[in-house]
Amino acid sequence: MKKSFSYPIIFMAVITAIFTFILAFLNYSTADKIEFLQDTELRRKILYVFDIPIPSESPEDIAKTFKENVEEETIDGEKIFL
Repeated sequence: MKKSFSYPIIFMAVITAIFTFILAFLNYSTADKIEFLQDTELRRKILYVFDIPIPSESPEDIAKTFKENVEEETIDGEKIFL
């Protein structure tokens, strides 16, 4: 069977499918963490613009400081930070 023409094609298709499923699972399982870290980066930049000191670089401290000092409103479908 190893000398047949279709064996390498089927083998590569199976290997590709396995790695595709692994990557899809990793993407799905880390999507929430990636979104949280992207929001944290935005919060860090907004706190910097408002010249509000951040106690540490941990995402939890940045989120806490942001909630304590900045208000978020939506006007005409756009977010505005006060």
